[in-house]
This record gives sequence, C-alpha cells and structure tokens, in this order.
Amino acid sequence: MSFRNDLATCQIPHFKSPRDATSSLSFLTDLENGGCRRFDPKVESFPESSCMILSKLPTELLIPIFHYAAYEDDNFPAIAAVLCRRWRSLALSERRLWASIWLSSYCPLQKFKLWTQRLGGTQVARRITISIPGRILRASQSRDRSVQAKEWIEMLEILSLRDFAIESFHFDGDPECLESFNYQMGGFWCEQIALHLEQLSPESSSRYCGLSQPTWPPEIPPPTSHLHLPRILSLRGARLNLSAQDCLTQLTTLELLDVPPGALPSLQGLVRFLGRLDNLHTLAIGHSAGVFDGSSYPMLPHMSPLSIRSPVCRLHLSGCWPMENFIREMSFWNLEYMVLDHYPHDFTPIIDAAHRMSQNFRRLCLSNCTFMHPDIRHAFPSGSQLHYIDLIETNLDSIPPSFVAWLFYDWTKFLELQEINLYHSSGVMETFSADMRYQWKEPCIISTSGVCDVESIFAQTRALYMDRPILCCRVPPTPKEESGPTIMSRLSSSLSHSASLLRRLFHWKPEHNST
Repeated sequence: MSFRNDLATCQIPHFKSPRDATSSLSFLTDLENGGCRRFDPKVESFPESSCMILSKLPTELLIPIFHYAAYEDDNFPAIAAVLCRRWRSLALSERRLWASIWLSSYCPLQKFKLWTQRLGGTQVARRITISIPGRILRASQSRDRSVQAKEWIEMLEILSLRDFAIESFHFDGDPECLESFNYQMGGFWCEQIALHLEQLSPESSSRYCGLSQPTWPPEIPPPTSHLHLPRILSLRGARLNLSAQDCLTQLTTLELLDVPPGALPSLQGLVRFLGRLDNLHTLAIGHSAGVFDGSSYPMLPHMSPLSIRSPVCRLHLSGCWPMENFIREMSFWNLEYMVLDHYPHDFTPIIDAAHRMSQNFRRLCLSNCTFMHPDIRHAFPSGSQLHYIDLIETNLDSIPPSFVAWLFYDWTKFLELQEINLYHSSGVMETFSADMRYQWKEPCIISTSGVCDVESIFAQTRALYMDRPILCCRVPPTPKEESGPTIMSRLSSSLSHSASLLRRLFHWKPEHNST
C-alpha cells in the first residue's frame, strides 16, 4: 500500500531554493503560535482549511510521516516520534489518508477499528491491503492461534456488513487465506484488484498440496449485473480464468506476473481474450522461472498474422516464453512503450514486429537481455522512430563506440532518437544524447561510474514506461522480529532519522561563490 496517490493530490512543493526553506521555517512558527488540540475523531470536526495546512508540509517530511509511520501503525506512536505532536494532529485531521489501510497478521482488528475511527463518519471508498505470507501465518498460529483467528473472523464479519465502497483490494500472501477472505467478506470486486499469491509448497495446507494453481476470477463468478467490474487487475502467481471474461471487459490495465509453469493460457485463447478488451491500454505478461512447455504456443496456421487488434500502448513482456509467436498474432497498432525483461533468446524479431505494427513506437527498454549480434545496429531497424532506448543489465558493458559513431554521422537512420541510457551492475552508467550532435564535433558519450542499483533503476524505468509502479507489498516482520526491538530502540532510531532530516532541511545555508 502506498500513499503516493494521496500525497500527489495535495500539490506539495519541493525545496528548490533558500527561499523555500525560509517559508517552511515561517510555517513552523505559525504552527507553534497557532497551537493545536489533541485530535479526537469522535468529538472534533476539522475545517476544510486543515487540508490547506497539510499541503504546505514539505515532501521530505511527508514521506516519513505517511509512508513509514502511518503505513504500519500498530499502536506505537511512530508519527509523533518522527516529527512532533502538532504535525501528527494535522495528519490525523486529513481523514482521507486513513481510507488506505494495510493489514497483516498482527492485531488486524485493532488496527482496522483504529483507522476506521480516524476516518470518522466520512463515506470514503476504502483501499485495503492485506499481507499474510504463509510463514507469518503459520508462526502466528503456533503462538496465539485462537486470538488471531478471533480477530480475523470478527473483522471479516465487519467487512461482510460494510456500508462503504472498496476502491482497491490488494492481497499478498497465502492462497488458502485468499479463498477464505473472498467467501467470508462477501467478495472484493472493485475498481482495482491485485492478487499476489505465494507459490504453493509442501508447508502449505494439505488441502492445496498437489492441486492446480489458484485461479481468478472464480470458476462460477457472481452475475455481472451485481458486480463493480474491475478496471485494473494484477495477478501474481495465479492463473487467469478466461472462461469468466465477461467480468473483465472493462479492464484498462492487466498484469499477469510470475505466471507459474503450465498456468499460461493457450495462445489462441489469450489472443482472442485480449482482442475483446476495447479499453485495455497497459498489458504486462511475465512467466516465472522454470522449464517452459512451449507445446501450447505454436504458430497457429488458421490465424493470419496480426489478425487481432488491441489498443494497448504500454507493453511489458518478461520471462522465457514464446513472445515472438505471441507478438506475431497480435496487432498492437497503438504501441508506444515496450519493456522486454529476462528474455534469453534473440529479441530482434520482436522489435521489428513492434516497428511494423505501430507508427507510435517511441520508447524501448531492454533489461537482462542479450544482443546476439556483435554489431547492435542489427537489433534496430533502419528508419526507426524510437526516441529513447534504455539498456539495463544487458551483455553490453558500455555503449559501443561504433554504434555511437553510426548514430552521429548517419543520424538519418535514427532521425527521432533523443537519448540512449545504459546501466550495468558493474557501476557503469552511460548516456548518449542527440543534443551532443550540436555541442561537439565528434561522437561523445557521457560516462559515470560508481554504485549502480540496477533493480531500483529498472523499477523506476518500468514505472515510467507502464505509468504505474511494480505493485509489491511490504513483508511484515516475523513474530520473533515484532517483539525484538524495544519501544525505546525504535523511538531512538526514528528520532535520529528525523533529527538529521530537520537539520538538513531547516539549517541549510546557501553557498557563496567567491570571485
């Protein structure tokens, strides 16, 4: 669960100059002079101006408040420890922040009631995230199974009788728990659904051992007239049920991530299903590691190439599965962004097909892929309309000088190219920009070296290409870890972080240039 969307609507300014820091200092003074009462959601009703005050908080301080403290509030006053009681009351007064709730196996009912109390009587659609990894579930059950079971049963009963709407539902964890939740809370059909399931293991319930992978939507879905059809669906480690496609006709974003071996639908069924999604603009398909059985993905002779049209403009394909066969059967005529990740075969036919099917193809990211030809010019068709190329952890340690010279002296081959970026785990980061054609008289590459976190870079690049981050859930600590740190140690850690943060923000002095 993330508060990024909530914070984005507040139009919070960044520090860009000493003047911004000075204005924040004056804001602190206003808070001290104005005073603030203790927040009681049962008694007090905060004016609309509280949202205006909250929007003045600098982003650097909102992050530790809402992303770290409020994200995992388990009755420990982390928000007060990070900053101060007055700013904490401002956070409590911004009730829509508490419409996003993250639940784990630790005191779920207490936290749900607490956040509902902070939300007040406002009828705001909730965004619910539930994270119950199997290892956490089994460990908690071994200690106080009756207590945790009682809390979950009571909370699910509250959800089944809910009078509020659910805007998004994100489940991360044990498949058996998901089935129980779906039944006991009366379903979770909503606008955004993310079901990220663990791989089945011998430690799982005997009920699931030896059975097929979990499937969604369920085999017998409720009537569509009673459903809030999802617009965003993200499945990880689960099988997509194409027989229930009437429930998925409104999809704009579909993610099939870490699809288990044998759980990918047939090429014919997948292509025809995607052809029915008239509003789909973001598609991600990723096969998990393992031996892939390609027997279900042969070229279909009765289907003409590019016979099925899809309006998808953002495409992410990853894993070892026959992407080439898939891309030949689809016409992504509106494709603009494409990410290829962990594809061990020659990706040149896929790029060629993308150029042929779409005149809007502008951005390409290759991650953990291998250039099969020593001259990488063969990987990009002549006359390409690509604007940006990102190479992340490929078999290239650097951008080949011959390729740069070819771009520099014969730039008509890549008339629209603006930038090429290369990132390697060795620490090499290189950039070739089209602006260099006008600044230098010979080919030049900007190169830097140092620590290169390719996973973080890929996550940021992928979020840019797909217009959404890779949705992942914070793994809750094990029961042993929960009781390990004392309150004082957690408080000391939070205060040391906030002290450093405040010194950097409010005691910053501009450097004076000496002449």
